[in-house]
Amino acid sequence: MKKALHIATANIKRHKSASASIIILLMIVSALGTTGLSFMLNLNRDYRSSLDKLNSLHCMFSIPKEKYLPSFETALKNDTRVSQTETSEILFAGPAKISYGGEFTGALLLLNIDTPVSISNPAVIEMDTSVPLRDAVYLPTYAKELGFQNGDSFSFQYQNRQMECTVAGFFESNELSTPNNSILKAAVSNECYRRLSQNIGRHIWLTARCYHSDDAPGVYNDFVSGLDFDFSLQCYGSAGIELSILSDAALSPVLITSATILVFAVLIILISLLVIRFRVTNSIENAIHDIGVLKAAGYTSRQIIACCLAEYGVLSLFASFSGIILTIPLFPLIRNVMVSITGVRWTLGINPIAGAVTVLFIVLFLLLVVVRSCRRIKKLPPVDALRGGIAAYNFRHNFFPLFKGGGTVHIRLGLKNTFIYGKLYMMIGIIIAVIMMTLTVTFAIYESVAVSKTGFITMVGLEIADAELRIAQDTDADRLAEEIKHMPEVRKVIMAETTTLKAEGVSFMGIISDDFSSMETMNTHEGRFPLYDNEIAVPKRAADLLGKEIGDEMEITSNGTALKFIITGYFSVASYGGRIAAVTKEGFTKLNPGYKRGSISLYLNDGTEPEEFKKTLANSPHAEKIDLFTNSKADAETQLGTYTNALYAIIEIIMLISLVIISLTLTMVVRQIVAKRRRELGILKSGGFTAGQLAGQLAVSFLPYTVFGILTGSILGLLVTNPFISLMFSSTGVHNAGIYANPLTTAIIAVFMLLFTFAAAHLSAIRIKHVTVYDLLSE
Repeated sequence: MKKALHIATANIKRHKSASASIIILLMIVSALGTTGLSFMLNLNRDYRSSLDKLNSLHCMFSIPKEKYLPSFETALKNDTRVSQTETSEILFAGPAKISYGGEFTGALLLLNIDTPVSISNPAVIEMDTSVPLRDAVYLPTYAKELGFQNGDSFSFQYQNRQMECTVAGFFESNELSTPNNSILKAAVSNECYRRLSQNIGRHIWLTARCYHSDDAPGVYNDFVSGLDFDFSLQCYGSAGIELSILSDAALSPVLITSATILVFAVLIILISLLVIRFRVTNSIENAIHDIGVLKAAGYTSRQIIACCLAEYGVLSLFASFSGIILTIPLFPLIRNVMVSITGVRWTLGINPIAGAVTVLFIVLFLLLVVVRSCRRIKKLPPVDALRGGIAAYNFRHNFFPLFKGGGTVHIRLGLKNTFIYGKLYMMIGIIIAVIMMTLTVTFAIYESVAVSKTGFITMVGLEIADAELRIAQDTDADRLAEEIKHMPEVRKVIMAETTTLKAEGVSFMGIISDDFSSMETMNTHEGRFPLYDNEIAVPKRAADLLGKEIGDEMEITSNGTALKFIITGYFSVASYGGRIAAVTKEGFTKLNPGYKRGSISLYLNDGTEPEEFKKTLANSPHAEKIDLFTNSKADAETQLGTYTNALYAIIEIIMLISLVIISLTLTMVVRQIVAKRRRELGILKSGGFTAGQLAGQLAVSFLPYTVFGILTGSILGLLVTNPFISLMFSSTGVHNAGIYANPLTTAIIAVFMLLFTFAAAHLSAIRIKHVTVYDLLSE
């Protein structure tokens, strides 16, 4: 073993550049593997830990003060699963148009900072005492990621009144802090509270914590079923929410971002392992003469294989541990990105189990590759090894004779080498194809979120119209919709609203509409949407959760009434953990006979901007019937803004790693070819060829397989983008993402990859200049 280590160390020192390239690739694999596994093992646990640290709520209910009864809190206290309850007075403004990283429409929950609470207390961590108390508002720390600073204005519109406050500080919060929540929590000073209460209704904020956080959905459902209230994220008379919904809102951006990172990390790991396998196999083949010398000197095949195992075992251990060390300064950067998209103060770090599994995987993989590559050594006589074997000669037909054919002699020499080293170049073509496919899918995700946004909205699955009208109380919504439908700017009108339901005892968000066929971003992938008052459609994930299939009956409960509905279809959605149900207006009216529509969704004609149409409505006879006009697409884009920065980072990282892998692969291959052709290259240089001309020939020889890889990867990327993304986000409830690669973007990436590969190959081949005739003669 000692001799094996000595020989292994000598080989590593002798082939420094080759060893360095393997170490770099293994470090990338180790860093990505450790980071990805740490995410998977720590994410949910870290979030639950942050809830305990801040004593965050597990269930919350906002009830108008005049409708609140002390028995409500008593009912929660009597639940054996509840460890703590609390009530306090708050201001609840909804629906409100809130200027918070753009404008979005939701409910604003305002606590009195001078009346501290123990559950989910907004403990201020940064305060500006120079702000007048009459205007002082305190925002979640996530607001700092949106650009808010002390002294800035914070405004919102409620019941046609514009209200202004001044940011006086920030507090840490891991719930109700981002635009992708339908409720935003903030706090105001006592003086500001009294001023705003003149225009905003006072509510009782009833909160609860459970002994076990997993009991929160059950506690919430049991409590709501006993009350005559519609506790809905979109219902503005009252509101209720429980931990699983809060977790979805907080973790969904991270899960979608981390799923993107993890999937592409796996692809990059596979590419890196393919390159490493190629490098190990070829380095052993290139060392065949040295192996013959060792055998002739008396070394057995087992001892020689032990030398190879020792060499690559040392490299794999050093590289994998170095990759883990590399992730230590990486995690603070990752946490900063996660804070910027969730507002939660994460403490994620390296998981020891993840590191150990990554090291074990890398070492075992590399040793298995070495053992497989060394099988030839056992059957190789020393004399054949010393000769290099007859396999070193090529007896195939010469398809590119130099004395005839098109193009210059440099092109013909380059194409000739393409066939001679076809096995090497095919490996490069496969790697380029996988990288090209990876980049195509990555840019498709980026364009759907950060550029057009339409694809991502479709993937989320909820219907997003151009605008939404919240109508005034006692207004006939159907009559108003019919009048607005005939306005020249309006393309169509849909009556669709959301509420909360209980499906088989599980809390669901319900979508109510009388015409699901007019939906443009909600689509069924199996079956159909409901047409009659006893039908319902749900996501496949929700049906699996309840053990139901199309055609089965599902018990739906709302307002204390329970009825059976038949499942008619599945639709794809990436919100609320897939717990969403679609019912007709007639079906919901059977559950809630007093139900009245409160909103109208508008689709405008091409060329009509929502803000322009808002002015038209304001000057029309319909103005007094409308409480709030919402630019729905702008709202959706504001919420999607939480993903944009993270995706910028993902694109940059994937592109950088892809280019590094291509560069390393080309460098390794070129070095190997130059080493094999050293004598031939020296003869060509003595015949008058310059180093630049020979480097150009070598770069040309890569082109056919490079073009093959780019075309193959582009076609695969265009074909698999939607199925691949659908599979990637299937855990969030998505069945059909509806995201497709843009052919123009793919073509631009393909041209860039072709130029980069040619340039990298040419630069790598410049090492030919070190091959001289003098060196060949003096050897």
